[in-house]
Amino acid sequence: MKKRKDEQKMLSVIIPVYNGEKYLKDMLNSVLDSTYKNMDIILIDDGSSDSSPTICRWYALQDNRIRYIQQENTGIVGARNRGLNEAKGYYIAFVDQDDLISADFYEEAITKIEETGSDLCIASSAKFFRNIKADSYIYEYENDNVIENKNIPEALILPSILMGFYTELENGKRSRSTIWNIVFKKLLLENNGIKFKRFVNFEDDLLMRFDLFLNSNRVCTISKIGYYWRTNYDSESCNIKYIVNIDKKWEQVSDYIINELKKKGLDNIAETYKAGEACNEIIEIYRYELIAKRRRKDRKIYLEGIASSRLTPDAIRMIDYLDKSFYLGRGILKLVAKKKYLMAFYYEYIFVTLRKLFNKIHITDIYKRYVH
Repeated sequence: MKKRKDEQKMLSVIIPVYNGEKYLKDMLNSVLDSTYKNMDIILIDDGSSDSSPTICRWYALQDNRIRYIQQENTGIVGARNRGLNEAKGYYIAFVDQDDLISADFYEEAITKIEETGSDLCIASSAKFFRNIKADSYIYEYENDNVIENKNIPEALILPSILMGFYTELENGKRSRSTIWNIVFKKLLLENNGIKFKRFVNFEDDLLMRFDLFLNSNRVCTISKIGYYWRTNYDSESCNIKYIVNIDKKWEQVSDYIINELKKKGLDNIAETYKAGEACNEIIEIYRYELIAKRRRKDRKIYLEGIASSRLTPDAIRMIDYLDKSFYLGRGILKLVAKKKYLMAFYYEYIFVTLRKLFNKIHITDIYKRYVH
């Protein structure tokens, strides 16, 4: 039975805005169409220079649930944390400026939280390209489920922190939760001092969802597609600029995750995570550094380094964690496991060359079908 607005606990929907004029109206209309009515919609304009401020002000005048806040540019982490500081709701959700939500996402998620006594709810999500929205193009899939505290590390935390290693479910869909398909209680933040962290400029979701999962007693999931993620090639996340000291910043992220896991007594999860990092490092060496070594002598030194590296045994034992569709990484690691280091190099080179050719054909096909 649906609750009336005066019976609903307030939901704060935080929306960072930065030069988002192209899709801003579509996104706002989808939020305003929500069947969950008791909302506190917070638009954090992070120094936009396009028509975004005009659009935001107009919508704020039309609906008194919308608050428009302008600030100097601080980046996505600063904008999201400002939203958290301003939030009045019992529940919190985030929306990116170029995406859409389904009308009943918030109502179904909050109903499930209240029925199960959960701290947060994760919904399924789907991608859409340009203006083509398809439920069949699943980005992340969740079963209708309730996950208790003792199962959260294996079921949620591990798939979340193993960057590039995605848990493939029986139906072939993948679970890789992001922050925007989650509704959670504000108390979860307040009781545990959780906020967005500024280690690496474009991966703030990773540590936020890690902190949320790590401190939750119970999590519920719904198979309902609640969020539609747009592949916007003009967005900040698709145009990542050079980041100073990126290796050092990733090291800080890894140290934070390992330390927090050990504080909770999750040493086994911490060890698996470290092995995953080793695996990523070996794959990255093949994908980027070895290709840059044009001379055979330089390449040989790198290959000998991989053979003797303390990372290699950990990386090899992570093969089974890799999504079966990650052919490149699995192939590299299997050849490294057999000590065929040079063959792994040529495998990567041929694979990438063929994939570039395939991508050109695929993009042309999309253009002919949907654009031309």
